[in-house]
Amino acid sequence: MSTAVLVLRLVLAGVFLTAGIGKLRDLPGSRRAVEDFGVSKRAADSLGVLLPLAEVAVAVALLFRPTAVWGAVGAALLLAAFIVGIARALSRGEQPDCHCFGQIHSAPAGRSTLIRNAVLLSFAVVIVAYGSGPALDDWVGARSAAELAAVGLGILAVAAAAYAWTLRSRNQTLRNDLRIARKLGVTGGQFGLPVGSHAPSFVL
Repeated sequence: MSTAVLVLRLVLAGVFLTAGIGKLRDLPGSRRAVEDFGVSKRAADSLGVLLPLAEVAVAVALLFRPTAVWGAVGAALLLAAFIVGIARALSRGEQPDCHCFGQIHSAPAGRSTLIRNAVLLSFAVVIVAYGSGPALDDWVGARSAAELAAVGLGILAVAAAAYAWTLRSRNQTLRNDLRIARKLGVTGGQFGLPVGSHAPSFVL
């Protein structure tokens, strides 16, 4: 079980580090995403910066054995807040851009986002329940070269599978967009007002 806890720590640390760095590289987008989830603009200006810093801090805490449990507690709190925010938005029929990984990857929040966060939350709960597990350097020192090579290949396989799933998701989105565009072309559908018609009254 200690090895499994260490793996969960590393997975959570990788996810939160990626998310934090991605948001820090796009702070305007981070602020906008927070505001889209119902936070006031004044609070979003601060929270859009504090959130990625908190994610990076959680990732660093998870890497070291003495602080791993506290890092898992922080991860659980953040993930629970994400789940509540996304669930509220979905209940209102909204799908704001989650901006989960900033510039690295961003997509409208949906059920898949909820499921992903729930799985990561379960990882954090396991770490809190079972303890921090072994230190990374102690675990590596106790393994043979063949075991470490097998672990490395396993990590690469998981990363490749995750990347393939991302590509499949994007391909499905493009296919849906193409099908809609073709349908509109066949049926003669169009968006907006006909050419030459008067624009409705509006206030900018």
